[in-house]
Amino acid sequence: QLGQSISDHIVADHALEVAEIPGLKIRASVADSAEEFAERVNEVSASWRKDRVEKLEAAHQTTVRKLEESISKATEAVARDQEKIATYRSQERVSTLSSIGSAVLSVLSGRKASGVRKIGTTLRTATNRRAITQRAEVAAQKNQQSLERLQQELASKSTEMSAAIAQLDEELQRMLAGEVKSRISALKSNIRTEAFGVAWLPEGFSTNVG
Repeated sequence: QLGQSISDHIVADHALEVAEIPGLKIRASVADSAEEFAERVNEVSASWRKDRVEKLEAAHQTTVRKLEESISKATEAVARDQEKIATYRSQERVSTLSSIGSAVLSVLSGRKASGVRKIGTTLRTATNRRAITQRAEVAAQKNQQSLERLQQELASKSTEMSAAIAQLDEELQRMLAGEVKSRISALKSNIRTEAFGVAWLPEGFSTNVG
């Protein structure tokens, strides 16, 4: 019973304290010096940060690649729109000038009625062609706006990436600042007490023999 009481006393009152960082799941061993524990903390925290930054970068690159592909397509669409509009405007001018010229010649040559009809037809044709050009310009404007929006989104991704890494660093610093002291108690199975006895001796009694 006395040996059991001594074991209970050691377990309850003689625990050791070691450093621990719960967020990173690091605990110093009893044999670790402060320098050894600090080295382990540096290794684990560097690995923790590296893994998470790599995941962020992988996701970032995927998003950037998709945006760049969309920007390339949008740029090609805007270029086609510009060519189309230039062609429409050219056709509009040439057709209008040619038709008006023909109508004027008809009038001058004495075919007034024919000339008037041609002028009316020319004006309707010009109106129709102008409407086609305007529709193309509206479509081109929308494509240009889409391109600008994609370019702005791409630019913002770099800022978002920097902000995400900064948040990781802040989280890591909070975890490092959360170092605590953990108590490690001995296991009863590791405590061994040798047999001993306790005797009461009267005052003045000597144990010297001879």
